[in-house]
Amino acid sequence: MSHSPFDAYPILLQSCGLLHFLCLSVLLELDNRSMTIRLIRLLLDVSWSDLRSIISCLRSIIGEDEKRLAGLCDYIQDRPLAGESFPWPSLSRDLARRCIQIGKDIHAGKLEDVSWGEIQFHTNWAIHVRLSPCCNELLHDIQSLHPSQLPQCNVEDIHHVLEWLQSFPDPPFEVITCWAQHLVEIQVTNGRNFNPDNAERAWKNHLDRVKKRREITIKLKRVSTNNMRDTMVASVAGQI
Repeated sequence: MSHSPFDAYPILLQSCGLLHFLCLSVLLELDNRSMTIRLIRLLLDVSWSDLRSIISCLRSIIGEDEKRLAGLCDYIQDRPLAGESFPWPSLSRDLARRCIQIGKDIHAGKLEDVSWGEIQFHTNWAIHVRLSPCCNELLHDIQSLHPSQLPQCNVEDIHHVLEWLQSFPDPPFEVITCWAQHLVEIQVTNGRNFNPDNAERAWKNHLDRVKKRREITIKLKRVSTNNMRDTMVASVAGQI
């Protein structure tokens, strides 16, 4: 038997893997990034067995009705994750850190069935770096990463990373200098100057999609509340 999405949150809390899976799906959907199961497993950093358990738990909630999945994703956006409201900055941090680790593993030859181009395209990883809160963990990851380790790291990606680094109360100038130098090197190699307007346009578009998604969630919540109220009124009226 399938459950209503509005009855599902206790079940989600019992399966952190499922909650993480759904929240990750919501973040990636913002940029219309379709994902294969193989890449989802890689980003979640779980075994195939754990992923099957997550999908089985999801099926117990949505049944065979795929539309319920969209409803469930809308529902969880109205709930805090680790004390944060949508779009959950700490989840962007975790996603960015995982992408960087995958990039390092690819560079070291530890992952042969995935390319950095796939990760870059499907995750928009640098946007999620910029969405992340200032934290030492992600800073350490970026500090220990040279952009050349990411074969298709482009000027827009570097721009977003630099914007995040410069958002620190005490900006890490050595790390900023390293990434800024690579930005210059790419421009020399490509024979053209970098126009930050393109990167800022992508950044604004992402924020606009987040805003639109919030508005949709608020509207759906209002409709659901009104429907519940009407049902209760009708029920009481029928008993009079």
